[in-house]
Amino acid sequence: MKECSCVQLEDVPFWLVRSETRPVAIGSRALDILAVLIERRGNVVSREEIIAAVWPKTVVGEGNLFVQMAALRQRLDRKRSGQSCIQTITGRGYRFVAQ
Repeated sequence: MKECSCVQLEDVPFWLVRSETRPVAIGSRALDILAVLIERRGNVVSREEIIAAVWPKTVVGEGNLFVQMAALRQRLDRKRSGQSCIQTITGRGYRFVAQ
């Protein structure tokens, strides 16, 4: 199980993400992205690294990543005020910043 104060990931057939104490439904690709970002929490992860980890044998454009990232932010940041759990670092990638 992977945890941070913002979310908790559980290894179950249909992964659950918990924000506070309530389960939040997140698609499998978005969840894979979240796992990559949490594993490298605090560090910038390039778009290319995320795409290689989440879509290893598939050619996808950055548009797919953008859509998944937007869905992830919508779910994770729903009750947060201010900054997102995921920062966009222009020209470099993304960073998971929740403590």
